[in-house]
Amino acid sequence: MFFSLFLGLVSFFIIYQTSSLLLPPKIQITYPNSDLSSDAPSIQIQGNVLRAKEFMINNQIVNFDKEGNFNYVIALEPGVNEITIIAKNNMGKTSTILRKVVYNSTTSTTILEVPETTISTTTSTTLP
Repeated sequence: MFFSLFLGLVSFFIIYQTSSLLLPPKIQITYPNSDLSSDAPSIQIQGNVLRAKEFMINNQIVNFDKEGNFNYVIALEPGVNEITIIAKNNMGKTSTILRKVVYNSTTSTTILEVPETTISTTTSTTLP
């Protein structure tokens, strides 16, 4: 009985370790959970990554804690912003998630047109 329990635990450990080498990293984005539109000039990307050695958002290395949780703030440009999230494991396998965030900039530039004014002067000379 003890031997079969021991054998079962060893088998589970081997399968678990092998899966972490063979499977690609797993990325779970909790925010934004889909493409979205925002009035804010930046957005916080939140989520979790498993089986990753390296993790990047828009080609910037992002740190994650022991449980794989991460938070990363991205400044947005007006219009459509493409966010690329990539995780890579020890074997070089990658997982990628793409998100699009549309930044609706509320600041607008108003150009005032002032009509041109012409000032004319008249000089009169009186002769004696």
